[in-house]
Amino acid sequence: MEIYLDFNIYLSLLKKEVNNVINYEYVLAKITTINRNSPTIKFPYSPAHMEEVAVNLQRNIDAKKLISQRLKLISRHSKNYEFLPGTPTLSQINKDLEEIPNIPELYETRRILENIRKQYILGSREENPKTQRVVEPTINCFQRVVGDLEATDWAHKNDVYIMGRRNEKSIKNNFSFIDTNSNNIQTFEELHKKAKLGPKRLSQLKPFEVFNNHSVKAEFSKTLKENKIDTLLTGKHLLNNHSNTESIVTVVLNFLEKIGYNQEENNKTVKLRSRMHDVSHAIYGAQADYLVTNDVRFRLKLQATYCFLKIPCVVLSPDEFVKKSFKSELSPVIYA
Repeated sequence: MEIYLDFNIYLSLLKKEVNNVINYEYVLAKITTINRNSPTIKFPYSPAHMEEVAVNLQRNIDAKKLISQRLKLISRHSKNYEFLPGTPTLSQINKDLEEIPNIPELYETRRILENIRKQYILGSREENPKTQRVVEPTINCFQRVVGDLEATDWAHKNDVYIMGRRNEKSIKNNFSFIDTNSNNIQTFEELHKKAKLGPKRLSQLKPFEVFNNHSVKAEFSKTLKENKIDTLLTGKHLLNNHSNTESIVTVVLNFLEKIGYNQEENNKTVKLRSRMHDVSHAIYGAQADYLVTNDVRFRLKLQATYCFLKIPCVVLSPDEFVKKSFKSELSPVIYA
């Protein structure tokens, strides 16, 4: 069994948070007890955790100390058990190289893809698109992430362009940040009025009800066409390919934010970067049996996404995680 802990859970443990959302002492005791008594239960970490740790490099603080604290904590509880992306198929690599801009920030990304493509063509490497499960020190993964921060920064700016359009004020500020003209670009609020969507209209919908709503279904159909998705993969057919999981989960979560379902508190660039990390956690966490997060809005959007895509991962609050007994799920099946 695999239980994926959102980065905010680790932060709560470091900060020793006790509030109406999480009591770090109970969560820590639960994790410790499971690690001590249930060796078959794993707490995987992923590059998404390392990307959030790397944010400290950009702050005017004692980055070295904070990074060390975070890496040690994640290493201790995960026991260095990690989810890593599978290698894209040859067809996916060809498609990506056609679409990825040939700019300095993405030179390393292109170099890696071109190298894998060459290995495929020479027959020295086999396609392995599934998300990989490995044991690796957190520092090793962190160093790879830091080595490709330019690509992460580019992804953030691209995300600001796609998602930084909530209203006239946010589009003005966000597009100024990425030095892009915002003329004639529809805001999300304008879309809400036109398509009968938005936070107020969707606030009463439970996660499993969202995609049954007529207005939501109509707008999502347009989104699929815009993203050139002819067949929406779900369940094991989706999870068997990391690249597909990444693209489809991103499209669905971006769509939920766009239509206003439990949207983030604000649409500023800093929050958009945090949301980008949330999407990364959603992609990796989809491989686990459970995902634990103390972010209520993210939890509801994640539940809606996993339910719609038939992803069996169960999303839990810290309190639900603490109260849940995982032992029964590990009992062997006895046949008469």
